[in-house]
Amino acid sequence: MTLIVLASTGLGLGLLGVVAALRPAQDPIAVALGRVDRSVPVPTEVDDPTAPSGLERHTRGAGTQLSAALRRRGWVPERLEPELALTGTSLEAVCGQAVLAAGVAGVLPPFCWALTGLGGMHLSFIVPLWVSLVGSACGAAFPFMILRSEAKVAARCARRVVGTYLDLVVLCLAGGMGIEGALHAAAEVGVDPVSHRLAAALQLARDCGETPWSALAGLGEELGIGELSELAAAVGLAGTEGARIRATLSSKASSIRRHELADAETEANTVTERLFLPGVLLLVGFLLFIGYPAFSRIAAGF
Repeated sequence: MTLIVLASTGLGLGLLGVVAALRPAQDPIAVALGRVDRSVPVPTEVDDPTAPSGLERHTRGAGTQLSAALRRRGWVPERLEPELALTGTSLEAVCGQAVLAAGVAGVLPPFCWALTGLGGMHLSFIVPLWVSLVGSACGAAFPFMILRSEAKVAARCARRVVGTYLDLVVLCLAGGMGIEGALHAAAEVGVDPVSHRLAAALQLARDCGETPWSALAGLGEELGIGELSELAAAVGLAGTEGARIRATLSSKASSIRRHELADAETEANTVTERLFLPGVLLLVGFLLFIGYPAFSRIAAGF
């Protein structure tokens, strides 16, 4: 029993060490003081605090090799590129996390099997082998599931930003600005990452001599946001055919807000339905807690 407790403690400390190695190092006190007070010189011999650790470097290298192999064989799904662009994550980082999770999930069951063998419990090696295989597969898929969940949240935020961007464009048009000037001015107002990408794409299109609606269409295709592609089509029609655009953009912004409101109501209803079963279980447990003394007295009377 003592051996099992010591082995479990060592396993916990090892996992804490892995997590601590993956976390970026904190800034040294000299670097922190140099940031606060510019008169304090930052020593040049201090290492870069953002430099990856040994384990993180090896994991990143394995992720780079895996991502290169996937791209070379054409096994990267098309929907993965917009998710990576929305979350600002590279395929190499996700593949590195998948390799690390698969390795930990694959090594942990045989290690536990060895600990149980030392404690006197003899089990067949087939069980930890299958658990290790299933755990490795689940561990490799877990970072991609997290990426997909984060991409859904980022896509909703991006659609909300596009709706606000449309309102700003309408206000600029109402103030007498042209369509291209309104697009650029509205993009420079926002401080979120999507607004920065809008402004950068429009500025790049201006420098390259391209139309702003082509930049919006390319950004919408890159991020997988259909609202940007629709905005590019409407703005392109106004820029080439001289169509009235204010009413169209205003109605499109209202449509995006109604869509977001419907999604929020649907998500709230889903959360309410998910909380129904825990509420019922809590009520049953409370009834059992209240009725157990009476039931025990009745049972003791017979």
